[in-house]
Amino acid sequence: MKNIILSILSKLGLGRDGKAYDFSDESPSGHKLYYRIVGTSAQVAYQRTSMPSYPHLEGSVVIPSQVAYRGTTYPVTSIGESAFYGCDRISTISLPSTLISIGNYAFMGCKKLTSINIPPSVTVIGNSAFYYCSGITQITIPPSVASIGFSAFKSCIRLASVRYEAVMCSKMGFYRYPVFKDCGALTSLTIADGVQYIPHSAFARCSQLLGEIRIPNSVRRIDDYAFHGCNNIESLVLPNEECTIGRYAFEDCSSLTTLDIPEAITAIGDYAFFSCASLTHATIPDTVNTIGDFAFAFCSGLTSITFGLHVAQIGQHTLHGCNSLENIYIKALIPPSIDPLAYENLPPHVIVHVQSEVLERYRSAEHWQPFHITDQNNSNQS
Repeated sequence: MKNIILSILSKLGLGRDGKAYDFSDESPSGHKLYYRIVGTSAQVAYQRTSMPSYPHLEGSVVIPSQVAYRGTTYPVTSIGESAFYGCDRISTISLPSTLISIGNYAFMGCKKLTSINIPPSVTVIGNSAFYYCSGITQITIPPSVASIGFSAFKSCIRLASVRYEAVMCSKMGFYRYPVFKDCGALTSLTIADGVQYIPHSAFARCSQLLGEIRIPNSVRRIDDYAFHGCNNIESLVLPNEECTIGRYAFEDCSSLTTLDIPEAITAIGDYAFFSCASLTHATIPDTVNTIGDFAFAFCSGLTSITFGLHVAQIGQHTLHGCNSLENIYIKALIPPSIDPLAYENLPPHVIVHVQSEVLERYRSAEHWQPFHITDQNNSNQS
């Protein structure tokens, strides 16, 4: 029965005596901190449930790498849920090298916190962990991080730069609650070499990111919504190694004018570049064989697009609403499968340019018949 009670208390986030902590100890910075024992390690806990969780905590706080309790030494491996919630007089906090996880809401509302160094041992950053830490100006996500919760850095209004080093982070917020939502000062993003995967919604709605975004050659997938709504990005450098682009990945990047899709890209997902209104030209490389539904729809500034040699399928509404489009260049020798809705609402004067030896093949292909098709070497040929 005792073990059952302890298990229930643990799930409720309570210690052995029904409190949120098991014991307290003085930290190296002279602050009294509270801890829970979780298995064979210690977790930093909150002192009380009301805000702030530590009513007298201020200045620079150092969390130790280990603590002693009842004759046993425990490594400090986690910051518990809401541990420092609303502690708005903390200016800096030093995290130990033993730390593995930062819990939900752990530092939420620490408004005077100006810097935080996440140790390279951390694998999990919880939901809203640094929500409204309005004094933080820069952050580095270390290679070890595998999961970042929704709104983790939401409303960090002075956060100006992010360095992203997480090699294989598999979760990073989600569409409705992006990690960096409402970070209005965030203008600089560096994605480090070695990063292999950019997760779903990773940098969605970072609306103030400026200039050029470079995605290193190590990245193998840019997942759905990764840069959705980054409407001040002007130029995009994609990996020159095998990589796929997910659904909505760059949707509504409305200032994007330069897009160089290298030969290494193998697939372009649905809505990938939807509503990139400033984009004027796009070239799909020979390595891509499938282009998703609405992939370039409502790219209202697009005047020309080139499809590569091996494109086999063009999805529904791919060019829907591209009302400035004048020329489509296709290198494929076999007419790609194209949904009739792919060219819905295109201007009537659009010209499709193909190689001379396949001209008649395109003209006789059912779904290409609505277009004016010409020899790419002779623009006057009808």
